[in-house]
Amino acid sequence: MCGQHFLAYVNNPSNNYCPDCDDILKDAPATIIAQHEQQIHDRITDPVLRMSDKINRGKPRPVDTTTLIDILFENFAVFLKEKNRRYGDSALHPAKIFSKDSANSQLCNRLDDKLNRIKNSDTLRKNDVSDVFGYVALLLISNNWLAFDDLLD
Repeated sequence: MCGQHFLAYVNNPSNNYCPDCDDILKDAPATIIAQHEQQIHDRITDPVLRMSDKINRGKPRPVDTTTLIDILFENFAVFLKEKNRRYGDSALHPAKIFSKDSANSQLCNRLDDKLNRIKNSDTLRKNDVSDVFGYVALLLISNNWLAFDDLLD
């Protein structure tokens, strides 16, 4: 019985069988219920599973690269907006207390610092790569490079 079938059981405990596969739903052992609660939690919290559910109407299927790109950019947009809020939009509107350089120049300096950290590290870290990705995105915005059709061959 999958997470979706478990929901059928929870929503209608008098139903004895799953409508999809005829699994017996009534009197499910506590361990099975716990497994399915975890499956439901995973589907809600894992962005790949969540997007897979959205696209496949609750039936998990392999997710293709195009979908993963959508998931990455959807999640990264939320992440970058939150970081931008927390830092007071300082990447595109720097305080210029110590450095009087333009926002573009400061973004390039941040990129150089992050790339040096990656180059000199023994381990590739998600945080460093995410920072580079964010700085590149902000540099694109700073230069008003918001469309990319002209780059397609």
